[in-house]
Amino acid sequence: MKKPLQILSLFLLALVQCLPRQFGGTTLQAQNLVPNGDFELGPDSSSIGWYWRLDSNCSALDTVLGPDFWIVVSDSPDRLIEGDIPYIYCVWDNGTAQSGKAYTVFIYDEAGKTTLLAPLQKDTIYRFQYYLSWETFQGLATQPSRIEFRFNNGGNTIASAHIATIQWNYFDTVFVASGNSTEMEIWGIEPVTGGVKVDNISLTKNFGTTINDIQNNNDRITLFPNPADDFIYVALKNKNISHLTLMNGVGENIKIEIVRLTHDCVRVDVSDLLKGFYIVSVQLENGKFITTKFLKF
Repeated sequence: MKKPLQILSLFLLALVQCLPRQFGGTTLQAQNLVPNGDFELGPDSSSIGWYWRLDSNCSALDTVLGPDFWIVVSDSPDRLIEGDIPYIYCVWDNGTAQSGKAYTVFIYDEAGKTTLLAPLQKDTIYRFQYYLSWETFQGLATQPSRIEFRFNNGGNTIASAHIATIQWNYFDTVFVASGNSTEMEIWGIEPVTGGVKVDNISLTKNFGTTINDIQNNNDRITLFPNPADDFIYVALKNKNISHLTLMNGVGENIKIEIVRLTHDCVRVDVSDLLKGFYIVSVQLENGKFITTKFLKF
């Protein structure tokens, strides 16, 4: 049985690991690599052509410049600020931003791009989060709309789901960069009759880790981050993970969502778990089990 001092030491160690760097710990929240992903900043002289200001008859008065750090790639994406469009006279929904006042709208073949604050690095794991809602042009759109996020030179394209609700929908995905990329583009894909509102884009490099970094130990499970809040990554070097089980402190199996990144690396969603210690058990192809534990905070 551990002495009280040992228990206190373990608790303080876990607490320090959860603190931001400026307090002596390591941060689990990496820098957002998408500049002005909430589209609040603007206008910038390089982003002309994002939106035409309209009068009460929906006639163009002048060009409103787009968001800072973004430029037009194709056609004319729209940066909207609540109240800019006289929606009583026009077909625009003129909805509420997910947060703040500004958001963007992309319809078919409209595109804008931005230079990432740090390039995507090949074989590195990234987390991508964003909010989308449907621009129906006040009910004129009849088909769901969709967009794509594209990274240059890297081969990564993240296609959104078909959006058919005017409420903001939150999306969260993890991907492995297939190449080095410096820019990210947003493209309106389909259909011609509708659009997608975009707000609060976040792209973070997950814990500075690559697939190779977590596959360099032959004898035990590599699990990170630990402690964890929303996701953990489990890897075994060159060993196929055939089955993974998560158990609580009394040995009860916990239902979890697993996403396979490679044959020997998986992502596990632990966001809904209660705080505490959990046991991860991995079964190999030869039937052998290897276990480790992590702290959910």
